[in-house]
Amino acid sequence: MASSRTSASCSPDNLLDESTRARAHPTSADGSGDDVSALSERVTSRLRARKTLRDICKRYSIPDDFAPLLAGDLSSCSPPPPGSVCVYVDALDAGLRLPLHPFFGTVLTHFGLAPGQLAPNGWRALAGFVVLSHFAGVAPSLAVFRHFFSLCQFPPHRLYTIRGKDAAGLLFARMGGNKYRAWKEEFFFLSSTAPWPCPVEWGEPYRSATFDPTLTVPEKAVVEHLLRARGSSPIDLTTYLHDCNMAAAKIIILPPPTPQGMGKPFKVATAALAPAGKVALKKEPDFKVSPCAPSLGKKRKPAEEDNESSASDTSCPWKPSTSKDDGKQRGRDGHWIAAKRMLQGVVTPWRQRELAACRPADVVTSSYVSLLQTANEVAFSLGYALELEDKLRAREREAGALRSELNRAKAELSQSKAPALRAELHTAKVELAQTKADVLVAREEADALRSELRRAKAELAKTNADALRVELRGAKAELAQTNADAERAKAAASRALVGRELMGYERGLADMKRAALHRYPLLDPASLVVRLHGPR
Repeated sequence: MASSRTSASCSPDNLLDESTRARAHPTSADGSGDDVSALSERVTSRLRARKTLRDICKRYSIPDDFAPLLAGDLSSCSPPPPGSVCVYVDALDAGLRLPLHPFFGTVLTHFGLAPGQLAPNGWRALAGFVVLSHFAGVAPSLAVFRHFFSLCQFPPHRLYTIRGKDAAGLLFARMGGNKYRAWKEEFFFLSSTAPWPCPVEWGEPYRSATFDPTLTVPEKAVVEHLLRARGSSPIDLTTYLHDCNMAAAKIIILPPPTPQGMGKPFKVATAALAPAGKVALKKEPDFKVSPCAPSLGKKRKPAEEDNESSASDTSCPWKPSTSKDDGKQRGRDGHWIAAKRMLQGVVTPWRQRELAACRPADVVTSSYVSLLQTANEVAFSLGYALELEDKLRAREREAGALRSELNRAKAELSQSKAPALRAELHTAKVELAQTKADVLVAREEADALRSELRRAKAELAKTNADALRVELRGAKAELAQTNADAERAKAAASRALVGRELMGYERGLADMKRAALHRYPLLDPASLVVRLHGPR
């Protein structure tokens, strides 16, 4: 991701001391722009001087709230010092700016990555997506970003990059060549008193974070907006990502205008732009400069610049003139003069300060890219408007035909079908009255049937009660007879059992008598008698 500081004079090697710069750069093995070779992986950083870190922070406009720390013997994947993160110099050149843009923190938190785990080309894609979303007039969405891009890992360590998906449509052109050589060798730590909006220690992305998202209807509309803003071909980030566009997308936060900060740069920019303004715009006889659009070629004193910088903070929109000279100007050149006044009012003081802070080459590049985007958008809008106009005419013709057909149908209905409908309505009313009379008769018959049914139920209940009583008495008599028979059978069985027991007892006594006489023959048999019921 290139910015206005990607020339040879702005290379991070120019910030190194002589002994460090003397080390050889390894060559990247692929065309992705990121050095992924295992042989070129260095554990420690080449940045060894504090002055180098101060120059880097100054070059990339890192606020004083962030304190740079030398990495020393720590590797980039080591746990950082408390309150700090690892930052690569080439990542700053690619698009990483501090403080972090909120969308950067959202993406890193979603994937669970620290800023140092993302390769420079990944930061290019992130910054380009934010800038494109800004110019498309939509807020950067995580789901839409994951729709266009995927997270890719390359060995040997936990480093990742972001690449566009061909199936979703490439927003940015592929990077080629060796843009960032040996980017892993130049890193340091940045400490902040405020909490970081992303992980600070290296980790691995969640598995669910890499799945393809399911877009909602509003997110699909954002996708269409971005594709229309891209144009017919992918955008070249080399010319697209410069400081003006990144400042417009709030990736770079410009410092507030101060007398010290607006003096020399503003004079240099106005001096560079003044000749071009004199050549491009010739003075008209009736032309008057608007007070809200100060001339860039006019020299001012420092006091006047201070007063104007404070007074120009409140934007002064262009308003049509209501002077008496407007009637005289509506001649051959009146409309051209009015258009020129309106174009002057479009360039607000804030935009003038923003252009003055950039290099003329960046202003020209930004204007050229903006013109290309505007031309693409105008061509698409004109085609879309013509298509909508054709559709509108076709719909109007269809609506006219439908209205004519509806009018004819109404006329036919009123002429031919109205008498038949009235006769049918009268017949329906007669049938309805007859049906109501039949309903009344049916209700009376139903009431009579209900009364008869209640009487039949009462008679049936009475008859059933008498029969049940007779049946109950018979059952009771049968039960008594059965109980008597059972008692008699029980007594007979008892007597039979007693008889059988008595006969057995008598047989046992006879056997005992014979045994006693056989053993004692002198006994008298008449004396060997046992009474069955005992003595009385």
